[in-house]
Amino acid sequence: MSQFRKLVSSGSVWVVSVWRPGRKTSATWPATITRGALETEIEAELEENAAAAKVFESAGGFAPTVGILGAVLGLIHVMENLSDPSKLGGGIATAFVATVYGVGAANLVLLPMAAKIKRKLVIERERKTMIAEGVLSILEGINPRVL
Repeated sequence: MSQFRKLVSSGSVWVVSVWRPGRKTSATWPATITRGALETEIEAELEENAAAAKVFESAGGFAPTVGILGAVLGLIHVMENLSDPSKLGGGIATAFVATVYGVGAANLVLLPMAAKIKRKLVIERERKTMIAEGVLSILEGINPRVL
């Protein structure tokens, strides 16, 4: 009796192997089993890689808050030096710069990186789905030139 040995995603190539005692053959599984295994693998890999996009999204959400904290600390420093008007300008400038850095980091770096990762994941999913459809069509005996 044959056993499903492994379903391997090695870079851009999907390999389906079936072992039988004494010989190795391929394409002996029904297309429905192979389709289910390929779709499960594609979805699992997508979910695993989506964690990176979530990290950048979260960081993009927290960056303005960190900027506001910097502004508050800068204004606290200004309040400490109210007796010396020459030091007020530097403290206020520091407060505004911290706010700009927080908002800028979020909107110019972190959130665009998250969006780019998500776009690449969608493209990768479509590519792997197309490869899986091609493999399954070949397993079903459809002429590759028709694909």
